[in-house]
Amino acid sequence: GAGYIGSHTVAALAEAGYTPIIIDNFIHGDRRPYEGLCTLLGDTIPLYEGNCQDIRLLNTIDKAHGPIEGVIHFAALKSVPESVENPHAYYEQNIMSLIRVLGLVWQSEVPVVIFSSSASVYGLPKRLPLTEDSPIGAPLSPYAHTKQIGEAIVREMQTRGQLKCAISLRYFNPIGAHPSALMGEVASARPTNLLPCLMNAIVQKTAVHIYGNEHPTPDGTCVRDYLHVVDLAEAHVVTLQAALRGKISGYEVLNIGTGKGTSVQDIIDTFSRENKVKILCKIAPPREGDPPILYASADKIAKRIGWRTQHTLTQALQDAWEWHTKNAEL
Repeated sequence: GAGYIGSHTVAALAEAGYTPIIIDNFIHGDRRPYEGLCTLLGDTIPLYEGNCQDIRLLNTIDKAHGPIEGVIHFAALKSVPESVENPHAYYEQNIMSLIRVLGLVWQSEVPVVIFSSSASVYGLPKRLPLTEDSPIGAPLSPYAHTKQIGEAIVREMQTRGQLKCAISLRYFNPIGAHPSALMGEVASARPTNLLPCLMNAIVQKTAVHIYGNEHPTPDGTCVRDYLHVVDLAEAHVVTLQAALRGKISGYEVLNIGTGKGTSVQDIIDTFSRENKVKILCKIAPPREGDPPILYASADKIAKRIGWRTQHTLTQALQDAWEWHTKNAEL
């Protein structure tokens, strides 16, 4: 709840009238999104600092704040290259934290649980755009495998009657930042997502790596479905509301994307043009675990509960730069 996607969703939940409660272990040590969240909402959001694998902590929260209307489980390690280097850490953190949280949901009969899944569950797609009925492919990384396993656990527990309503949201590629510039994606020392890599390259006056330029895409660089993080946050709110009102029941899977693919080179060129910054590029070998093309069909969630992206790619890139210029030493 204090990370990139979580902090934006907490803000959206609060604005919709809910009282969010955060569990976060600040594994990467940066509190700026949480601090920005508190500034934005004008109050300190209830925060329990700790690991989701801590059963005592989960029970403490349940007793202090129950009955809980819904649980949104974001907690996971998310770097594809890091998962290739250290798969054990990914299986331990991503799977065990989910199991512990689902135990609380079952024990306390929480009406709705939303699992943060990923488009990476599709593996190497044979047909595009990807729909929720597209085959689940062989995982291209341990990270992707943890999301496949996570979905299977959530689905099985729901179909066996241990969860009332469970939804797996398959994220595509969130970018951007809150329009207030109080929350955004923190660029770590070893970023793997495209936008933090761009920010670091601009600040350090180094080249941003483009991993492969001979992929089967129009310009040879990887194509992804990039959506504004504020739209992604709103998708959680409307999904929760739909489930609480009975519009979603049982187990459901929903893609969260724009339905349009954009290449890495196009992102870099648009970012440079819109934010008036010069970006140096260097072609590097393709990364293990990166499919050349991934983009969504977002028709199902639009038809079921009326969610569609509202922000443009340009807005996302401008908001990301605004966040970075106000929250980093340039």
